[in-house]
Amino acid sequence: MASFYELRWLIRRTIRKLKEKDQKREGLKEDFLLTGDLTVTAEQLPEDEAFAEYTVINTEGRHLTYRSFYQWADLYGEYSIFCRHHGCAVCTLTTLARIYDENQKDATPDTIIEGLEKQVVGQKNWTNNYRKMPMKFQNPITLYGITQALQHMGVKAEYVHRFTDDEARKDILSHLQTGNPVVIEVGRKNYYTGETNDRWTNSFHTMILIGLTREGKVLVNDSANRSWYEGPQRFKLADLEELMAYMFSCTEEPKEYYYCGMATDGGYIKIG
Repeated sequence: MASFYELRWLIRRTIRKLKEKDQKREGLKEDFLLTGDLTVTAEQLPEDEAFAEYTVINTEGRHLTYRSFYQWADLYGEYSIFCRHHGCAVCTLTTLARIYDENQKDATPDTIIEGLEKQVVGQKNWTNNYRKMPMKFQNPITLYGITQALQHMGVKAEYVHRFTDDEARKDILSHLQTGNPVVIEVGRKNYYTGETNDRWTNSFHTMILIGLTREGKVLVNDSANRSWYEGPQRFKLADLEELMAYMFSCTEEPKEYYYCGMATDGGYIKIG
């Protein structure tokens, strides 16, 4: 027998699906980012397979152009296979480095792996990770590592590794309203229903929330395709509540540069 929370989630999902069908019948309605008044509909989001770009204007008037890299693009030299399996975090870091560091304006995931990432994590940690064979034992850079890399570039970055849902919801919405990004980590388990699925990932996945629409949806920079979404878009509209169902807190103090388990690898990063 389904629990109260499972039934509530199923009812909400059914209502959302019906609304989405109505919108498709009527034609997608125009929505707006709260910051910059940039129009954004599902039909207008970039669809390029390898990479796509989307610009947000923050409250300080700065144009933040996000180039979203596709993990499976096979354009990253000897790190292409790594990126297929573990590339979400370095794709995220690459997107942010291009925005916040003039020296990285032409960066790609492979140049970030061999440059910025190595500088931040140190030669020993870097070598220990990338020399592991078979490749499945190699791991992506953590949110802690991404935070260290951002701070290394002189970027204001606050890593929130423990949170309650209410605290995180208010904090993330408040930050997105400034037009600045939030990096999140999601897993396979929906913590509201207890269900395990591949909606956002088949293991763990790093993404960037880059905008908030007037109708309350977040604009997600995702380095992977999703079969349930419309086309191969690197940028997707989603409900924050749905994303938060898959987010999780750290239970221990994070200090590892490379993924080593849920205990130290959850949370989110506020940037800017």
